[in-house]
Amino acid sequence: MKAIIIIPAFNEAEGIASLTKSIQRELPGIDILCVNDGSADDTAARALSAGVLCITHPFNMGIGAAVRTGMEYARLHGYDIAVRVDGDGQHPAHQITRILGPVEAGACDMAVGSRYLDSEGFKSGALRQWGSRVFKLLLRLIIGETITDPTSGFFCANRAVIAALAHYYPREYPEIESVVLLKRAGFSLREVAVHMAPRIWGASSITPLRSFLYMATVIFAVALEPFKKNPYVRRDQW
Repeated sequence: MKAIIIIPAFNEAEGIASLTKSIQRELPGIDILCVNDGSADDTAARALSAGVLCITHPFNMGIGAAVRTGMEYARLHGYDIAVRVDGDGQHPAHQITRILGPVEAGACDMAVGSRYLDSEGFKSGALRQWGSRVFKLLLRLIIGETITDPTSGFFCANRAVIAALAHYYPREYPEIESVVLLKRAGFSLREVAVHMAPRIWGASSITPLRSFLYMATVIFAVALEPFKKNPYVRRDQW
């Protein structure tokens, strides 16, 4: 199967080359695309110097837009599988095969890495863990399933999901909303135990106040999803 690694990146010059090289060591020959989301540093130059593909947004458009750009590239170039890996080092290269395997085997349309299915590995801070529990309960009420790591951005998608996410990918709270939309459209999702790492380089923009506002916004927006038109409609259209 033809596969690509998609790395949305904003001001990740400090570690983008190291990340891509680690992926190249783990998965020799696999295509890697860095979507440089209007970085103010030399993220694009360092990605190109590492020998990977790079698309640059003219200005910062947000993580949702960056992932959608990557999925559109994968769709246009006929990839069967796309793996999203964060640019800050939290998704180690040696864990990629864990989420790649179920999709390659046809066991699911999308495999999402969960840091909470295994007692080992990095679990995020107390505030984020509390937020994840709230979102887990919310998703349970809406889709009737338990998602242990609802904010995980570490996932692998097959051709149908690639096409769906290229058509539409939420901009503000993409991980949670996309799970709701994909499940409602009949896509099969599976969580896979992975070991994540703390942010290795760069600085997070998330503060306690922003976390609270984010949670309030997501709860309100996702609670409305069952009453809105689903942009994916159904799985078999893709």
